[in-house]
Amino acid sequence: MIKHCVLFLAAAALMSSCSVMRQTNYREATSRIIEPKQAALIVPLKGEVEVLRNSDGDFIKADETITFDVKQMGGMVNINESKKLAVNQVAQKYNADLLVGVLIDVDYDRTSKNKNKKNILSIRVSGYPAVFTKFRNIDASDEAVMKYYSNAMGNDITVTTSKK
Repeated sequence: MIKHCVLFLAAAALMSSCSVMRQTNYREATSRIIEPKQAALIVPLKGEVEVLRNSDGDFIKADETITFDVKQMGGMVNINESKKLAVNQVAQKYNADLLVGVLIDVDYDRTSKNKNKKNILSIRVSGYPAVFTKFRNIDASDEAVMKYYSNAMGNDITVTTSKK
């Protein structure tokens, strides 16, 4: 009887020590979206944003749906990171630096308990692909721009001209 108990305990200990290794993948994207009062001015540099046009001269409007398989994401969903990835993928598809007027629709049903059903996170991104052009340093004539960002970021910025 003791021999059977010892064998049972040894078998139970052996089976409970088995673990399943799971590989997780990580991906992250960072992008900027033009929005009012966004603190995007980091260096005193100014550029123009040019919305891309098609061969007829009309503005190109991106409207793409990016899907993510939640099972491949390890079963964990980070909506904010997935939105960044989706915007990044759409911008890359159009060879754009940014998307202007971005609208993001997220569709994901967390209530699905069916293990055999694929859990899909669907993110629809629409907006106008654009590129940065005509970079130049900010000078004294751009005082209104400096005041705007000074107020937006809560800093006192003074623009002075240097005599040459």
